[in-house]
Amino acid sequence: MSKHSIKLRAQKVPAEIKLLVSKSLATAKQINKILEEQGKTQRDLANLLGKKESEISKWLQGTHNFTYKTICKIEIALGEQIIFTSDQAIQNITYYRAIVTNKTSQNILLNNVQKTINLNYLNTRKLTTTTDNLSENQDLIKINSLLESCCNN
Repeated sequence: MSKHSIKLRAQKVPAEIKLLVSKSLATAKQINKILEEQGKTQRDLANLLGKKESEISKWLQGTHNFTYKTICKIEIALGEQIIFTSDQAIQNITYYRAIVTNKTSQNILLNNVQKTINLNYLNTRKLTTTTDNLSENQDLIKINSLLESCCNN
């Protein structure tokens, strides 16, 4: 079959079929991604759903026409959402931005606190002549690790 005849046949495929195939492939890809992230196999998913592994294998090739009912069963079995509406996607983006912003703020605060303590500590060490068993660097490492453990909890 020539490239020209393949292109002609592809042009004859209705738009809704092209869209269906595209969404089916995307759904299968998302399920495969979740399985991989969770360290699960197709066999594990089959067991969770009470299906044969061969059936799950066919589903995940990307040409299966998933029903919402099947997608919901898979989402429950895996504990993760597969398909998102645009509103849900926006909510997720907003939520993760808030987490990143909060984490960034915590890191900035932590860095400022560390710098302040380090400066105060060094100034104190210069003024006092007490001798410790630990060097200044070891003391600073202890202070920094205590700060990090406090901020990460």
